[in-house]
Amino acid sequence: MLTVDIEKTPFYQMGIEMGVERGIEKGKLEERFDNAIIMIKEFQLAIDDVVKKLNIKKEELLEYMKQTKSK
Repeated sequence: MLTVDIEKTPFYQMGIEMGVERGIEKGKLEERFDNAIIMIKEFQLAIDDVVKKLNIKKEELLEYMKQTKSK
């Protein structure tokens, strides 16, 4: 009978690497959103100035703020 260790296959390894990379990128983006919220609330900066400085999309930040507010 033929047995294969699925975790050693190249496709499995590629999938794991891609998942980790996506998780890291998502974490970085969430950190930028959190920093933007702090800048807006604590330092009373305009949202347009903050999104420009942090190079994020205003719509995405507003959606993130709405999601985190409902949690």
